[in-house]
Amino acid sequence: MAGAPLFGARGGHRGALLALPILKMRGDYLAIATLGFGEIIRIVVGSDALKPITYGSQGIRNIDRPEVTHAVITILNWFGVDHIDHFFTVVGESRQYLYVVIENRLVIDDSQKFYYLILATCVFAWVIASRLKYSRLGRAWMAIREDEDVAQAMGINRVNAKLWAFVLGAFLGGLSGGVASSYIQSVVARGLDLWISINVLCLIIVGGMGSLPGVLVGSLAMIGLPELLRGFDEYRMLIYGAVLVAMMLYRPQGLWPDTAGSHRVPPTREAPPGPAPGSEAPGEPGEQGSVPPGEPEQP
Repeated sequence: MAGAPLFGARGGHRGALLALPILKMRGDYLAIATLGFGEIIRIVVGSDALKPITYGSQGIRNIDRPEVTHAVITILNWFGVDHIDHFFTVVGESRQYLYVVIENRLVIDDSQKFYYLILATCVFAWVIASRLKYSRLGRAWMAIREDEDVAQAMGINRVNAKLWAFVLGAFLGGLSGGVASSYIQSVVARGLDLWISINVLCLIIVGGMGSLPGVLVGSLAMIGLPELLRGFDEYRMLIYGAVLVAMMLYRPQGLWPDTAGSHRVPPTREAPPGPAPGSEAPGEPGEQGSVPPGEPEQP
């Protein structure tokens, strides 16, 4: 369990290394390069070239279940506490409680315990994402999403903002991957194919771009719908594709669109251009060719 933050830190580091050669790209080219790197890494990891490290196509198996005991001891070691007895002396009144926690090994080995672990991980990711969205960095991301050139003209460092997007996204991916691998107890390269990335992109689009509640709604729709259609095995993917097409046609903003920027003031209708300053409108007194009221027009 203590290794999950370490997985997140390693994921953020790998995300930074991946982002460095492609940060100058934009738009579709950046998306294609990102997906391409992911597929290349999956193929290389699953090949026999790295079999002594990644065990090739068999993957890494027999991963230990997370333990609260190991997590507590590891965190104490991070703070420089090498002996548990010394820590009990420091905390004083909390000695009995911590002693019970450490002596009674709490192994997360069933579905109910994993449910709470996954729920805590999701809440942690939600808090980070919600805080980032309304931060200075989050506003920079939204500006780059709307118009990268205008964002750069406003003084936003787009390379730095993109780098942080890669790092934080890879951190959350590594954190969730550590929890998932401890639940499945294996990591196999062929189980991380391109369709998983495409499915993640689809659930974001279906839920609503830039909307945190939309991600949850999109996840329920994209993951729950195929499971509900398992009774129609022959037509399951056909119905699934038809629903996606209908979403793109009739609900392109998503099931729960983002409200940021939805209250923009509509542009006012421009008034018709009037006469230039110092000039007079046609027919006014003093204008050449105008006829005073009540006088006949001269031939």
